[in-house]
Amino acid sequence: MTGKKTYDLAFGLGYSCGASQALRDAGLQFASFPLDWVGSPGIVQSAEMVVNGFAHWIDRDALELVDVRRGSGFNTRIYRNRITGFGFSHEFGDFQSFDESYPKVVAMYGRRIERLGDLLRKSKSILLVYLELPFRACASREDILRARRLLAEKYPDAAFDLLYVFEDPADISPRVVSEEDGVTVLALDYRMFDRGEITHFVRTDALAAYLRQNVTVRDYRTEADRARRQVAFEGDIMCRWGRKGTVRSLANRWAFRIFRHLEKYLMARGLVQREGPLWFVEREGGVR
Repeated sequence: MTGKKTYDLAFGLGYSCGASQALRDAGLQFASFPLDWVGSPGIVQSAEMVVNGFAHWIDRDALELVDVRRGSGFNTRIYRNRITGFGFSHEFGDFQSFDESYPKVVAMYGRRIERLGDLLRKSKSILLVYLELPFRACASREDILRARRLLAEKYPDAAFDLLYVFEDPADISPRVVSEEDGVTVLALDYRMFDRGEITHFVRTDALAAYLRQNVTVRDYRTEADRARRQVAFEGDIMCRWGRKGTVRSLANRWAFRIFRHLEKYLMARGLVQREGPLWFVEREGGVR
């Protein structure tokens, strides 16, 4: 990206939570959007989902349980939408049954979809960020350009830029591979090897630093929006993760280091998935 640019809105298209997390860490994303914490089949599918108004996004009959993963002391049930191919890994946990969780998840995504649609209609300059899944090759130039074009055609009154980031172990610092037609392709080594957050396997600090250096976003929030967000954030931190520096946090960091050393051994025996290191896979008949 050439020179620091200011946008009315910035949001992540996927692949999963890394894009949104980097935007939040850079102080550029002020609310939650539908694609923040889900697994995307690809950048074109993400763009199509936004353009189509999130049709069949969370249809009950389309959701299938594909995995149960253990991490940070609790299980997470992974669901996949058979129609769209998107995966949901944060919505359905140990604490409530699917039937209890589902109406709340639908309501939550309804708010996020409405929020994103409203901001897309109001904004004149928009930054899209797509962080490719580690281990996955860079998408084709045609697909990257098509994703931007789909949104630009849907919202012709707005100017869209797209930042596409893919993993390259040779680039510890972000390297601009190409810049053309409103699209910046960035290479970066962002797979996490030695950080403490056991529940993530992507480090976003270098990408967040790049975004802070090159991007600003106008803060559209009201004071009431800020107050609600702060209350929700503090409640989530206390209820789910515990404060930084707690015994649980320290235990997670040591467990992360141990599992990283054992990763190759565990992968060879099918106990962790290559796309999600450090997660135990619970199959029929128990973990084996």
